[in-house]
Amino acid sequence: MLGLSFGGSFFGNFVTFLTRKGVKQMSKHVVVKVSGEAMGSGVRPLDRSKIGSLVLQISRLCNVERGMRIAVVIGGGNFIRGREAKDIGISQEVADIAGMMGSLANAKVLADSLKEQGREALVFSRFEATSALVLNYQSLLDLWVTQSPGYSIAILGGGTGVGGVSTDTAAAQLAVDIDADLLIKATNVRGVFSSDPKKPQVTTDRSMPEFFPSLSHAEMIERGLGVMDLGAVELCLRRAIDIRVCDQGYDVNALALAWHGEIGTIIHTDPVGELRVHTCV
Repeated sequence: MLGLSFGGSFFGNFVTFLTRKGVKQMSKHVVVKVSGEAMGSGVRPLDRSKIGSLVLQISRLCNVERGMRIAVVIGGGNFIRGREAKDIGISQEVADIAGMMGSLANAKVLADSLKEQGREALVFSRFEATSALVLNYQSLLDLWVTQSPGYSIAILGGGTGVGGVSTDTAAAQLAVDIDADLLIKATNVRGVFSSDPKKPQVTTDRSMPEFFPSLSHAEMIERGLGVMDLGAVELCLRRAIDIRVCDQGYDVNALALAWHGEIGTIIHTDPVGELRVHTCV
């Protein structure tokens, strides 16, 4: 794995190192998974207004609680999606690599856009890249347990660095590695439904997608609900990390509202009585 490594003296001058072993910081740790489409789509893969909205959402999430630390995991679907390989006429391996490179590009653009608004963010990756581009993943884990003023945002690009593995899984693994308080999955629907609410539905009450305001990890896996990679859900189940699924296009306060539990679906470790459902209208 390539990346910028810190020597002892440099690292010591940069921040005060605290051991991870047995230490739980007083600050709140949240992983935010956003799709590449949050940056743009179609003929405009990098859209200024969309990027501006995402920057504002992240900034407002930073402000909801003192000591908030945010790790953003961003996809590359605004450039290419792995499942498009056959349509484009390229191998799956090349499509996966292109997707990881697109994710890295998004991470760099997002970090620069945050900097323009006075928010410093560091970019990391597990994907093999030159040290001039990003810091390596281990550096992220090391820096996460330090008290580093001005660096409360980390951005992970390139997914897991392995083709065929979703960025949902990358986000879940990161949430486990930093002992996150919450994983927010920001997507293009308002939460978890019994079926895709974006697809045309037969016009009967029985076929209408049902919205779940809350359910357990186990219930989501058992039902096979597809808004999130179920392997990622299982990772969070093992470490009892709650997931909040919300609509990233709700408004500029979407991430802050998700943190406070005011929008979306909460996926939790323990069932809370009978599963509540509401018909999507």
